[in-house]
Amino acid sequence: MSYSERYRNGETVEVWRDLWQLGSRVREPRYLEDATEVAHTMAIRARRNIELIADRLVDSGFVAHTNGNERKSRVPFIPAGEDSRVFVAQLTEKLGPIPLTVASWIEFVGDVWLVGSHPRWLGIHQSDPLVVEFEGAYSGGHSVAYSYYEGEHEEWLKSGIGSFQMDFAPDRLHKANISGDEPYGIFVPDAYADGTVNMGGRHMSFVSYLNWVFKAGGFPLGDGADARALREWLGAGIREL
Repeated sequence: MSYSERYRNGETVEVWRDLWQLGSRVREPRYLEDATEVAHTMAIRARRNIELIADRLVDSGFVAHTNGNERKSRVPFIPAGEDSRVFVAQLTEKLGPIPLTVASWIEFVGDVWLVGSHPRWLGIHQSDPLVVEFEGAYSGGHSVAYSYYEGEHEEWLKSGIGSFQMDFAPDRLHKANISGDEPYGIFVPDAYADGTVNMGGRHMSFVSYLNWVFKAGGFPLGDGADARALREWLGAGIREL
């Protein structure tokens, strides 16, 4: 049975484990098409999760806004554009291989921003709300995002320090409008099926990070009775990736 068949049949943990063990060999022709199908299916599920959470949030009075003092209004979710596959190709040419899960996210999901305010949870902005911004949809689109990554990559090449990461979100403190750490990001180049998220020195796979956040309804650090009730409601019916 193929990886994609096993994944659709519910062997999510086992399939990601097996693909991870392949390492960069997942790019070999005998594996690549099947592994890419797994990543595509993951991204489609993730998009459905986001749409479900975003709709529930808006219906319950949530207002998404920027994390600065001005609190400019935003929509919680902007779907991937028609040229997202071209954007992935441009990033790959510039930065090297991008994990299959991240490439599929860019192609099939889009950008999500759950920083905001909720009438039933005053501290929602302090709960490390889900933010994934690879495409720059809130700040000008692919050309702006590409220019940002290009500039950051050139600075990294000059420094020669550590590994390069594609930033995709402010850290939890900056989301709450508090001076904090470096942005969350994905290490590249990386030819593996799944990427590695860097959260201020704490690392986990991209899929593990998303499952952790989705399980909490998009707000993984929420606490208190109001927070728990809202998170449970937001996370109801969410699919594991």
